[in-house]
Amino acid sequence: MSNYTSSSGTPWEARKSSIKTVIVNAGATTIGDYAFNGCSNVTSISLPDSIRTIGSHSLSGCANIKTISLPNGITSIGNYSFYNCDKLTEVTLPETLETIDREAFSSCDALSSVIMSDNVTTIGNYAFEYCYNLSSVRLSNSLTSIPSNAFISCGLDEITIPEGVTSIGQSAFSGNSSLTTLYLPSTIENINSDAFGSCNNLADVYYPGTQAEAEQILIGTGNTYLTGAAWHCGPLHIWNVTYTWAPDYSEVTATRTCSLHADETETETASVSSEVTKPATCEAKGETTYTSAAFENTAFTVQTKTFEDVPALGHEWGTPKYVWNDDNSEVTATRVCAHDSKHEETEVVGTRKELITAPTEKEAGAYQISTKTFANPAFEVQTIADLPIPALETMSILKLPASVKTIETEAFEDIAAEAIILPDGCTTIEPKAFVNCKHLLYIRIPAGVEIPDDAFAGCPKVVVSVSSK
Repeated sequence: MSNYTSSSGTPWEARKSSIKTVIVNAGATTIGDYAFNGCSNVTSISLPDSIRTIGSHSLSGCANIKTISLPNGITSIGNYSFYNCDKLTEVTLPETLETIDREAFSSCDALSSVIMSDNVTTIGNYAFEYCYNLSSVRLSNSLTSIPSNAFISCGLDEITIPEGVTSIGQSAFSGNSSLTTLYLPSTIENINSDAFGSCNNLADVYYPGTQAEAEQILIGTGNTYLTGAAWHCGPLHIWNVTYTWAPDYSEVTATRTCSLHADETETETASVSSEVTKPATCEAKGETTYTSAAFENTAFTVQTKTFEDVPALGHEWGTPKYVWNDDNSEVTATRVCAHDSKHEETEVVGTRKELITAPTEKEAGAYQISTKTFANPAFEVQTIADLPIPALETMSILKLPASVKTIETEAFEDIAAEAIILPDGCTTIEPKAFVNCKHLLYIRIPAGVEIPDDAFAGCPKVVVSVSSK
């Protein structure tokens, strides 16, 4: 890719504000100087493995890039390459990187972490200045100096200067007001003026040499917070602590290893107690919290783990209860869980009447009312048996003449008769033929006559008897 002397010289200058995605073709070895400078709406950049250098000012001002992965093979990042990419939160630096030039990541406000491989030998002045949210940096072990203003006004809370570094430049870490802990190497000789200026929360400085050797370090003016911090001289330990739980969570083993002296390891095992901290319910699992005993080594902290490992109880349903409404036309079935009374199942079904014995002139008949089948198989069909039908001589009866063949719609709407006898020659009953006959208790219909579903709509008391011809 060509180099350009300014952003106005690129072929896409006229439409750079509309560019959102950049894909560099395979085979390209460099991102040219100023190539995408000021492409403020770019959100995605894809680079091929063939890239070896990122040119100066090449991506400066790409204010909407949030993450970028730089492929292995890249050896240098040029001046101002990512300057003012203020939404960039994450950048993956390749193992092959050797040089980060001046102001390469300056004013990347959102950048929070930087990890350099040990192949990086050079960092330019102001390389990470004004990265206000940069709280974690891993510096290369190949560095011999930290340049001026490299990390001015960042958000670092601690920093380890690697062995081999002999000097820290002017204002290198100035303005890192969150910095509380500094680890210096035994090789440090010179800390220039204001290197740690305005680091007003710097409390602890760890130096592996002796007190006498610490006093030989040349410290420039403007470093009062550095000189006023508590200096801890002597062999330095930077401990990495891990905790390993037994498979059954009966114990936990704490181990700490010095990152500077791998053969220095401390280990302690503590027992673990458990407690159900969230009881299981009918439908949801419960939680158990496992807590270690206190460790004798105060460097180790009490450990806890919480797991959703208590099986759900499941429902323990009580015996269903059935409630008939006043006219026995509906039944409500309900069952309640013994574990939680708020958990209940309810279903309402209609009923049907079934003739047991037809009434005669002198003797009463009988019928039963049964529920229709419930959808819930836990609910059973309910029946009220041996309900009486009065003898015919005790009821007001309507006997239709033999000539009646068809009972038309609403033919007997709301009549007062308690019993109706249809002639054997009747062949048809139309819908709603006996609608709203509230007093009707009994009707005899010849066999073979089709009875519409709504023939007796509004007749809550009627029992139908189908007689053989």
